Amino acid sequence: MAKVTILIRRNNKSVCNVTTTTSQRYLDELILNDNMWDDGNSLGPKEVHKYLTRVMYNRRNKFNPLWNSLVLGGVKNGQKYLGTVNMIGINFEDDHIATGLGNHLARPILRDEWHENLTFEEGVKLLEKCMRVLLYRDRSAVNKIRIVKMTDEGAAYHKPLAPTLGFLKAENSQYVVNENGGNIVTLRLRRSF
Repeated sequence: MAKVTILIRRNNKSVCNVTTTTSQRYLDELILNDNMWDDGNSLGPKEVHKYLTRVMYNRRNKFNPLWNSLVLGGVKNGQKYLGTVNMIGINFEDDHIATGLGNHLARPILRDEWHENLTFEEGVKLLEKCMRVLLYRDRSAVNKIRIVKMTDEGAAYHKPLAPTLGFLKAENSQYVVNENGGNIVTLRLRRSF
């Protein structure tokens, strides 16, 4: 079964990463209810995150959880926000977030190298480093990274990146026939990066 990730832009103040249409339905309902009031106010990323936390926790209590983790980020009134909620309603906010295997492999890198004054280019390089580690672990994953930069002006989508991977490649191979009739192949390996 293919896993499709959808980045949903909410009112130019927040972006949510959704992997199922069921989760997207809850966000669509929230957007519709927010727009129905037509009072000039709109929900910010923190309010949307709290709503998604309640939805996920409620589904857990009904023993019918949505089997995904949601990440929501945005900027409202100069306040940056980044939060996550998993399938049973456990949520937190932090300066950097990873889900799934990234919690175990990428977060330690982020804890060591992330700092408050990180430029956008440095952040992209750090993200590529984290994704490279994750791709080494799970080579069957898609190696495309979609970057969204959130500012007070709104969301800016950047073209997808593909981190380069350096695997071991055969430099010189020799084919040797053994006296017993068995074939032996010897390889000299070198790193390609």
